[in-house]
Amino acid sequence: MSNEAKIWNYLAAKGLSAYGVAGLMGNLKAESALRSNNLQNTYEKKLGYTESPTAPIVVGAIVDYTGTKHYTSANATTPKSCKPGKAKVTALSNGSKHPYHLIKESGGGSTVHGWVDAVDIGGAAPVIDEPVPVTPPTPDAPKTLDGFIAHLEEEYRNHSIYVWGAQGQGKDTITEKWIRSRETSEKNANRAIAYWQAQVAAGYGNVLKAFDCSGLGMAYLQNEAEIVGNDMNANGMMSKCAKLNRQQLRRGDWVFKVYTAGDDAGRAYHIGYVVDDELNVIEAKGRDAGVVKRHVDAGGWNAYGRPSYFKAEIESQPDTGPRDLKLASPMMRGDDVEALQKKLVAIGYDLGKSGADGVYGNDTDAAVKLFQHRAVGMTAGVCDEAMRAALNL
Repeated sequence: MSNEAKIWNYLAAKGLSAYGVAGLMGNLKAESALRSNNLQNTYEKKLGYTESPTAPIVVGAIVDYTGTKHYTSANATTPKSCKPGKAKVTALSNGSKHPYHLIKESGGGSTVHGWVDAVDIGGAAPVIDEPVPVTPPTPDAPKTLDGFIAHLEEEYRNHSIYVWGAQGQGKDTITEKWIRSRETSEKNANRAIAYWQAQVAAGYGNVLKAFDCSGLGMAYLQNEAEIVGNDMNANGMMSKCAKLNRQQLRRGDWVFKVYTAGDDAGRAYHIGYVVDDELNVIEAKGRDAGVVKRHVDAGGWNAYGRPSYFKAEIESQPDTGPRDLKLASPMMRGDDVEALQKKLVAIGYDLGKSGADGVYGNDTDAAVKLFQHRAVGMTAGVCDEAMRAALNL
């Protein structure tokens, strides 16, 4: 981050308005020759500067791309060639080797579609975290694991949508034009718009928000609870985690999809969040599905982590022991379901074509109820402690 960006962010964090910061930046320029990025016109005139201020680069801005190479990720090492010209900024990654994601602008001559270096954007201002008025949280605002999970559950209930680079924008911001300005292609924009329109038609337009996968978590961590100061993508969030294996997962842990080959091997490109003891995961799945909730084994995750922000809370949660199994939505899955199914099959109960597949579906539910019909002291339709004892599970 450049010196001017650091100074801007420091002053904004102290509560100064954008105009106040701009004025102080003007004085600093007069004394130390800082660049005039973000100077207010009135201060420039007072100080005798006639150059036009350069606006900070934001998502959706059209820029002059002067480079000839782009990258598949913000920290990739192997470039691909492309042509310079007009391009649109579709994402930012502060602190990365290649901090801007660009796509070609129609008729602009460029063929760029990837992450690029800051020096290849002509006349670019430094990447500056835009000063946003911050409302101090109330004393009882939950800056905790429970608060984080409550945020995720709310966005799931509200049928929130997926838009590239979004981090909690609501009904006052979301429009078809806005979605198109954020998205990486016309096809992707059309998908996101179609899903948004369907949710609005279903009555969720006033409560839903827009997120991408990391934005769903960062909306709480950075904006609501102010636990972290800088935005992060899925890979950055993975770097804040202690590695786990699948069997170690607990409520509050994070799950990832990670590239397994090529220059990006080991880099996370998608993230979800474990929200309960049944290991259901809430994620901003994609443009056709929005924010969803499903069991961890249904998501195709291949990396797991325990976030440092919630490590103490996660590890202090009581060991709940074996969970009670029942027909639920989403369906319960896991090794414990498969163990129950195998035991039922071994003593003669029919589980249909699916057999012992580790998914608690209708056939398993019917077999459990049939077993319980012949027993006493068990909760109907639930494989509880009494049934586990009867089956020696």
